[in-house]
Amino acid sequence: KLDHSVRSISNYSSAIYTVYGFCRQNKINIIHSHNHYSSSIAKHASVFLNIKTVQTNHGIIPGEGRLNHFNADFYIAVNDRIKKFIVDNNIAGKSNVRLIYNGIDFDDTLIIKKNSPLKIIAASRFEKSKGLNTFILAVSKLPESLRKNVEIIIAGEGSLEKELKESDKKLKTGIIFSGNDKDLRKKLDQTSIFVIASNTEGLPMTIIEAAASRNLIVSSDFAGVTDILKNETDGLIFKRNDADDLASKLIFALTNKELTDKMTSVFYEKAKKNFNSGLMCSEHINFYREILK
Repeated sequence: KLDHSVRSISNYSSAIYTVYGFCRQNKINIIHSHNHYSSSIAKHASVFLNIKTVQTNHGIIPGEGRLNHFNADFYIAVNDRIKKFIVDNNIAGKSNVRLIYNGIDFDDTLIIKKNSPLKIIAASRFEKSKGLNTFILAVSKLPESLRKNVEIIIAGEGSLEKELKESDKKLKTGIIFSGNDKDLRKKLDQTSIFVIASNTEGLPMTIIEAAASRNLIVSSDFAGVTDILKNETDGLIFKRNDADDLASKLIFALTNKELTDKMTSVFYEKAKKNFNSGLMCSEHINFYREILK
């Protein structure tokens, strides 16, 4: 395991040497990385070993910093938008890019217990790009007649924790900050509406986890969301950074239970079909086999 919480030239060089030695000793055929930093290390380590490198891209981030953000022979994109970006920008040819959705385990026998009052949850890192300030402001705009009958939770932690709690206190929303839950799936089993307010995402695992726990998904219109959700068919989509629009979607969800229950069921079946761990694993194995040929 390589710890790069502190990144430096010496750590970077040491990592290349360590990966090179491990791959040579164990006769590794493929190195698979999941971010641009580790993929850059993998690419350098593979040069003298005739090893193929694969990089999974979970989103499109600004091309800042010293390292190239695309450093592999082959790429896996977690949504169509990322795949198109790689091909359109001549980073790799179509045959070297594979669309493979993230996947988790689904359990049809799981009995989900929804407590009273109804629970709404947003779960993410406390960063500006995650839009939690928009979520808090939207909650403050809910009519008191609705808000008093629901429990609203924010799960996570990060650098904006103090700012978010101060905003919550100022707006008197009464949101519960539950911290960084080690077992988010268990908490999602007890909630009914999951909100993701991000400005940018790839294929968020939390959306799939919330779907597996039969939550209604209320999402911002981050680029690529329509690869996952269809508005008012299997979820609700609001405009990024628009607290009024998010509030209107939450009001709709809280006052149209029959319709939103149907959306939740539709998305559960779609997620189980397209975003399950078995499919994800088989797609990876097939791609590896093609690469080795």
